[in-house]
Amino acid sequence: MALTDAKRYIPVRSWAFSNLPVNQAAAGRQYSLILLTNGTLYSVGLNSNGQLGDGTTTSRLSPVLVQGSFNGNVRTMCAGITHSIAVEENGNVWAFGENTYGQLGTGSTATAVSTPVLVGGIIANQSVIGVSCGTFHTIALLRNGTIVT
Repeated sequence: MALTDAKRYIPVRSWAFSNLPVNQAAAGRQYSLILLTNGTLYSVGLNSNGQLGDGTTTSRLSPVLVQGSFNGNVRTMCAGITHSIAVEENGNVWAFGENTYGQLGTGSTATAVSTPVLVGGIIANQSVIGVSCGTFHTIALLRNGTIVT
């Protein structure tokens, strides 16, 4: 997957991951997250708010590995308009990107976070099994059936 201004009106095969086992893909505003079956998370595209999680705000034409010790152990993830969430196999939640409305769940509204941060609060030490990103919010499902937003 690479940034291009070529208009395409039918699906085309992504060359970047054509030989790798992809488990999940998510699309934000002009960026994408790609989770491989081995739990490794990659990102590509617009990075104006650090939503690629590579420690920069530099947009990427080719996929980059998301930074963090959790990478390689990601169960699921989601992409908001300009924020990203990754959930580890153990249920820990990591957040990066825009946080103007507190969508990262870090307890602050820091403008942008380009390196993933561990989310605490009500979901600390809980087993998050699912997550979904909206435009400016995030919702998580705990193993016990509780919804947290």
